[in-house]
Amino acid sequence: MTVVLLAHGSPDPRHGEAVVGQAAILRALGVEAVVAFLDHQGPSLGEVFALIPDSGSSIPVIPLLIAQAFHAQVDVPREVSALDRSDVVVRSGWLTDETVIAALDSLAPAQISTRDALILVTAGSSDPAALSADDHRAASWARSRGISTYAAAFASGPGQRPSAAIVAARAAGAERVHVVTAFLAPGILLDRVIDDASGAEGADSLTTTPLLGNEHVTAALLAAASD
Repeated sequence: MTVVLLAHGSPDPRHGEAVVGQAAILRALGVEAVVAFLDHQGPSLGEVFALIPDSGSSIPVIPLLIAQAFHAQVDVPREVSALDRSDVVVRSGWLTDETVIAALDSLAPAQISTRDALILVTAGSSDPAALSADDHRAASWARSRGISTYAAAFASGPGQRPSAAIVAARAAGAERVHVVTAFLAPGILLDRVIDDASGAEGADSLTTTPLLGNEHVTAALLAAASD
C-alpha cells in the first residue's frame, strides 16, 4: 500500500530532508511512503498522484502538520479536491496531544522537577483556535509532570515569544526554566526560536530536536497508515 506524506514545504532544504528521512524510516518498516509538499518545493500532491494509478484501493494522505490551522483546514482539502480522485483518504488528526507529549518527554531533560517551568514553543498561527490548542498542550504536558509553572510561546504571529515566556517564568519563581520546541522539521522558524531563546537570560535548557523521526511520531504515522 502506498502512503503519501504531505508536508508544508519550506525554502530551507533541511525541512525537505527531514520529511524524506521520515518516509525512509516508514519504508524500512514495510510502508511504501512517498512525499509531497504544499509549497516551496516539490513534488506537489498532484505530481505524486499522477504517478499512482487508481487501483480502487484507498491511498492515505497524511498531512505532516502539528497545528489544525489554515494549512490543515484550507490548503490540504483544496489540494486533495483538485486531484479529483475517489481513492484518496486524508488521515487528519493523527498527531494527537498524547503523541506530541510523549515525543517531547523523550527529548526533554530528564531532570526537570516540579519546581521548574516548562515552556513549549510552536510555530504560531493567526488562528485563535490553534493558539488555544497550543496552550492546552502545554498545560497537559506540565500537568503530566506535576509542574505548575508553564507557558506556550510562539515563533511567529500573535502570542508571546520564548524570551518573554522565560522572563515571566523566572518572575513567577521557577527554580529552573526549560524551553522545548515542538517543530516537525528544522527550518527558518525553528532557527528564529533558537536565536530568541538563546538571547534571553534565564533559560536553563533549550531542546530543539525536530519531531520527525522520533519513535512516538513514527508509531503514530504507522497507525494512521494502517487505519
